Amino acid sequence: MYLSQKQKKKFAEIQADFREIKISKTGHPYKCGVGAITYPDSLDEPARTMITSEHTISKMSHVVKDSGNNKKRLISPEEAELFNMFQERWKKTECITNTNRYFTMGNALVVGLVTEIGKEIVETI
Repeated sequence: MYLSQKQKKKFAEIQADFREIKISKTGHPYKCGVGAITYPDSLDEPARTMITSEHTISKMSHVVKDSGNNKKRLISPEEAELFNMFQERWKKTECITNTNRYFTMGNALVVGLVTEIGKEIVETI
């Protein structure tokens, strides 16, 4: 899904550094904030943590530049699966919605990482 101008503007706003002073219920000021997130995400570096709502417009959603036309877009369900090192076509996709595929990847562990941890455990034992 390519981003509309409105969506691009929203992403640019929510991906930026956010810091403000808020006031607690008891009247005390406190700092609140979240650092900036790379926008768009680099395809040449490790991906950030996957979230269950990758298909929505949120601060944590991955946005990339399409290599074919340089347009910004959300990652596809297939890309989300590859980020987590799942094999291509790991599941028959006709029986699961794209929303559920994103949700599954947001809850999944990175397959290669789990494999490496398992090898280290076996070596240690």
